[in-house]
Amino acid sequence: MFICRLRLLPRPSPSFCSHVIITQRFSSRAATPSQQCLAVSTLHATPSSQTPKFDSPPSDPSDHLQYLGGNPPSWSDQDTDRRPMFPINQEETEKMVDSDPVPTLCELYARLRTPFSEPPTPLSIKQVHGIAIRARKEGCKTALDNLTRNILASPEPVRTELARTLLSIPGLHLKPSLTASLLYRTVPNLPSSLSLYASVHTAHILMHHPSPFKTKKSLACLAENIADALKLHQRYTPLTNLGHATRIWTLFRLRKREPAMRLLQSLIETSYIPPEAIHRVDRSSGDFHLIVTLTLVRSCIFWNWNRKALVLTRNYYLSKASSVGPAITKLCQDVLHTLMEFPTNDDLELSLAFINDTVSSPKPLAVSPGIIRQMYANAQHLNRPHIAISLFALSLNQAARSFVEFPLPSGSALTWLLRHLSRQAGHIHLTRRLVEQVVNRCEHIPLANRAEFISIAAESGFASPARTLWVRYSSGKEGQIVAGNAAMVVRMCSLFATLRRKAINKSRISQVAAETTISSVDGGLDDAGIVLYASSEEGEDLRNFANLVLTRFRKAKEPLQQASREDLNALARANIILGRVKEGLKILRVVPDRWFDIWFASGPGPDGVSFGTVVYQAGRHGDVAVITGLLRLARETGQQLTTKTVAAVIRASVVFSGKDKDAVRDNLTRALEIVIANEDSNHLASSNMGKFCIEEALKVDDPTLAFQFWNRLLRTRAEWDDDLHAYLRRQIAKSIHTHCKNDAGRQEMVSALIKSPRKT
Repeated sequence: MFICRLRLLPRPSPSFCSHVIITQRFSSRAATPSQQCLAVSTLHATPSSQTPKFDSPPSDPSDHLQYLGGNPPSWSDQDTDRRPMFPINQEETEKMVDSDPVPTLCELYARLRTPFSEPPTPLSIKQVHGIAIRARKEGCKTALDNLTRNILASPEPVRTELARTLLSIPGLHLKPSLTASLLYRTVPNLPSSLSLYASVHTAHILMHHPSPFKTKKSLACLAENIADALKLHQRYTPLTNLGHATRIWTLFRLRKREPAMRLLQSLIETSYIPPEAIHRVDRSSGDFHLIVTLTLVRSCIFWNWNRKALVLTRNYYLSKASSVGPAITKLCQDVLHTLMEFPTNDDLELSLAFINDTVSSPKPLAVSPGIIRQMYANAQHLNRPHIAISLFALSLNQAARSFVEFPLPSGSALTWLLRHLSRQAGHIHLTRRLVEQVVNRCEHIPLANRAEFISIAAESGFASPARTLWVRYSSGKEGQIVAGNAAMVVRMCSLFATLRRKAINKSRISQVAAETTISSVDGGLDDAGIVLYASSEEGEDLRNFANLVLTRFRKAKEPLQQASREDLNALARANIILGRVKEGLKILRVVPDRWFDIWFASGPGPDGVSFGTVVYQAGRHGDVAVITGLLRLARETGQQLTTKTVAAVIRASVVFSGKDKDAVRDNLTRALEIVIANEDSNHLASSNMGKFCIEEALKVDDPTLAFQFWNRLLRTRAEWDDDLHAYLRRQIAKSIHTHCKNDAGRQEMVSALIKSPRKT
C-alpha cells in the first residue's frame, strides 16, 4: 500500500503587516523582557532521562541546522556578492595542515593550544583558516578560544577580515561571549558581509550567550542580513525543493523579539512560513510569545518537521506550565497526533518525554486516550518494548493517576506488553498491576490472544486474575478456543496444583500445632478447628477448579484419536500434574498406537534393528510380556532377527528364569547351541556374552556348561593374564573339583584351564 501526501505550494504572502501590527499593539506585558522570547529557553534531558538532548552542541558541521530532522539536503551558497576571500577546499586544507612542510603553521597551532597564549607575529587569513580547520578536526576548544582572542587583539581592518574568515568556517563551536565580542569589536557592516549560512550559524551561537541582553544589537543586525539573504536565496533555490528549508530551523529558535519580528516578516514573504500556519493561529490571547510559537509550530508541521514542532511545543509548555490555555492544549494534542502518524524510534522517545512532562507539571495536561493507545501500537510495531513499559509505569504514577486514568494498550499490543513484562523479573509488580487492571476494568482482549494472556498470568503466579479471566472467556460460543488451548491448560493445572499442595501443607502444620498444644482453652481449640476446616475447604476448591479446567480441555479435544500430538501431550501432562499418572500414561500411548496401525496398514513394518532395540529396552526393564509379544510378532511377520537381538533375548531368558536352576540350565543349553551355530557373529559370540553365561552356569552348579562357554567365547578372545579372566578360570576349576569328581573329562578340562593356548 502506498501512502502519498499532497501539499499545495504556498504563495508568498505580500506582507506580514496585518499580523505584525496586531502583535505590536498587544498589551504592555508583551514589551517586558520576559515576553521578548520568541521560543523558550533551551531544554536538556536530565541524566536519568532516556531522551536525547534537544539543544546539545552539534558534532557535525551542519548538525545545528538539521538537528532532530532528516538527512540534510545539499545547500550551495548562491550569494555571489559574498564569496569568501579565497577558494576554500576543506579536504585540501586539512591535508595541508596535517602535512605542512613549513613548520610555521604547526608551531603556531601548538602554541595556541596553550591557555592564554599569543602568537609571536600577526595572524594572516591563511593561518586563521588552517588553525580553525585543525582545531575543529581535533576538537580543541582551547586553540579556538585563543585564536578568537588574538583576532580580537588584532588592529583594524585586519580584525574584520580575520573575523569574517573565522565566522565563515562551518561547524566551529565558538564561545558565545567571544562571538559576540567579534561582532561588537568589528566594523558595523561585518554581519552584512557574511553569507546566509555563516549568518545563521552565528545567530545559533549567540542564542547560547549567558547574557542575552548583550547580543540584542548583534542579533538585530544578523536578522536584517538573514532576511535579505533569504529573499536573494529564494531566487536561486526553488521553494518546491522542500528539503532545503531545514536550514531555517535555527531561525525558528531565535529568542529576541525585535530580530524575530524582522525574520518572521522575511520568512513569511519567502513562504518558509506558509499562509496556513498564520490563518490557523488564534490571536485573541494577545500573547506575542504564544502567537509566534503557534505560528512556528504550525510551520514545522507543514514542513514535516514533527520532532522539531514537539521541541518548540515542549519548550513553551515547560516555561508556561502553570498557565496553560486551551490553545496550547490543542496544539500539544495536534503535535502528538502528527508525531504518532508515521513515527520513528526517536519520535517515540520524544513523545514519551513530553507526556512525562505534562503529567508531572504543576498543571497537568490531558492527553487524548487515542494518542496513548496509538503510542502503544507504534511501540509494538517498531519493537520497542521499553517505550511501552515506561509509558505503562508512568500511568501508575501517583500524579498521573490523580489526574487522569491512562488507557491500557488495545488489540494485540496488550498481550505483547504483558509478554515482555513477564520476561523481566524486575517488572513483576508491573505485570501484576497490568493483569489486575485488565480484570478490574473488564478490558477487552482479542479472541486470538485470550488464551496466551491467561497462560502468562498463570505462569506468573497470579491465580485469582487468571481464574477470573478463564471463567469469563471459557464459556459461550468462543469458549472452546480458550478452554482448548494446550499451553494454557498445563499452566493453569500446574498453578492450582501447587496452590493445593501449599494449602494441604498449611493444614497439616496447623493440625500438628493444634495436637502438640499442651494447654488450650476451648475457644483456642475451636479457632484451630476453623483454620483446619478453612484450609481443607480451600484445598478442595482448588482441586475442583483444576479438574474443571482439565475436563473442559478434554471435552474440547474429543475424540482423542483425532487430537493432535501437542494436545495429547498437554492432556497427559495435565493429568500427571494433578496426580492421575495412569491416565496420563494411557493418553501417551494414543499416538504410538495410532502410528503403529498406520505403519502396518501402509505395508512397511519394523525391521530387525527396531525389534532388537525394543527387546533390549524391555529386557533392561524386566518386561517379559513385551519380549514375548515381539518374538511372536516377528515370527508372524517373518522378520529375521539380528544376532544382537538374539543376544538380548538370551540374556533376558536367563535372567527371567529366576531361581529355577533347571530352567536356567535349559536356557543356557539353548544359548550354547545358538552360540555354536553363530560362532562367526561378533555380536552374539562376544566376550561379554561368555562372561555372563559362565557366571550364570556356575550359579546353577554346572561347571561343564561353564567350561563350554569359556572354551568357545573366552579362551582365545580374552587376555590370559587378565585378573577377571584368571578369576573365572579359578572358579570353573574349583567347581569342576567339587561337582565332577567321577567325570572322565575332568583332568582334561582342568589342564585346559591351567595351560595357556599361546604357549608352545
